Amino acid sequence: MLTRFAVDPEALASARLPEHQRLLKAWQSYGVLIHNSPMVSESDLADVINSLPQAPRIMWQKLLGKQKKAWLRPSHESWMGVNALHDHPENASLAAKDIDLICMEEDWLELLHDELHQAAPNIELGELRDIDTTKAFEQSELLANKPIESMQTSRIWAERFESIASMAKNITIVDRYALSYRERNGLETFLVLLDGAARKANVTIFSAYGSRKEDVSRPDAISRLEAMSERLSRGGVGSLKLHLAPARAFGGAAHDRFVKFDHLVVEIGSGMAIFEGKDSLFSSKPQMDEHRHIISNLLRLSSSKPDFEL
Repeated sequence: MLTRFAVDPEALASARLPEHQRLLKAWQSYGVLIHNSPMVSESDLADVINSLPQAPRIMWQKLLGKQKKAWLRPSHESWMGVNALHDHPENASLAAKDIDLICMEEDWLELLHDELHQAAPNIELGELRDIDTTKAFEQSELLANKPIESMQTSRIWAERFESIASMAKNITIVDRYALSYRERNGLETFLVLLDGAARKANVTIFSAYGSRKEDVSRPDAISRLEAMSERLSRGGVGSLKLHLAPARAFGGAAHDRFVKFDHLVVEIGSGMAIFEGKDSLFSSKPQMDEHRHIISNLLRLSSSKPDFEL
């Protein structure tokens, strides 16, 4: 669901403030910025960012600060970055497995388009000023707001969650009924898939006990998660914590169900039940104050220590 994109430093340097705003909004909501060095501070974008006018520079620095509000990662392949494609467009082939979209300055794009397309036909080429209307970002936005209807679990995971799970370090699940007894439990399916895609992610679950509808006791909920945790052996889940609150109190604090992946929140009307075959509304967006307040309230309502910790 995420668009993996790279940016030409020259296009970034000449961009106007509204163009920076469009780029950063699309990136934060639907993208992963791919750079050409192990650290973004060593990449070909670093000097340009530091030399931007004050307003866009502060916006970039805020997004890339200690609490990053957008995802970025180095390319898996050895390439010199978009700037080097000006002289060697054939090297675009080195990034073909890592990048969905390259955004360039208008003149360079016109000059190099055919050679770049020939070297890497699967990479979309576009101008930086049009980043949020590229096919790649429009497709990401479409999937981020498309209901889940009659979809197999494998498709739900691959289409909506896998790319996000591969980037997130801290994942929070808010689902009142996540540990309710079912022959096929969606939370267990989610955790097993996450364990194969994430990279030592810290997972926190907020759920409820004592519901008349589901008849789940606190010991039942804990033992069920404990049993699920025994299936996590691939290293994607680095830590696992469970916070339980009484069902009635939980319902008052968090009616809606969602999963927070770092800065991005996926709101799911049916919660983990989508991995049991249930249809659901689906919406992905940057974290808002209401999500922070819900998590804070659930922490207050649950035990001072996690009910279960792995």
